[in-house]
Amino acid sequence: MSVEVAAVLRRQSRISEISLKRALSSKEATGKLRNGIRFKVSTNGNNVRMLGIADVAGFPYWRVIDKGAKGPFRAMMPETPDFMAWLRARNIPQSASFPIRKKISRDGIKGTNIFTIENAQTFSEVSAALPAAFMAQLRNKLKPYKKI
Repeated sequence: MSVEVAAVLRRQSRISEISLKRALSSKEATGKLRNGIRFKVSTNGNNVRMLGIADVAGFPYWRVIDKGAKGPFRAMMPETPDFMAWLRARNIPQSASFPIRKKISRDGIKGTNIFTIENAQTFSEVSAALPAAFMAQLRNKLKPYKKI
């Protein structure tokens, strides 16, 4: 794949990372998810891929934030250190831990669609920028026609 196409994807991945982090900043409590977001462009021969990585401690936490989680759950949500950090970051008293966990276990978590929206925007921006890069690649590869 051409250098121009890879350059477009690298530039767009940086823009996407910044805009997604900015969009998440209004919804964050501890910043763990926002700080875990990375976009990476990998090139392998003729293939160029743009990967968005937003896993926190190996768990696709971003998927729960984006799509939500349907309740009811069989067991009540455990009182994890991350949940307690979330309560502290939101200035919610520890005494509210049990009712909140009970409601999450019963009703689930509503999704924000923030990753879905950002991915759609990134896709449209990349699709707008790539034709110019492909045209540049074609101009570099095509030789002028010579009459024999």
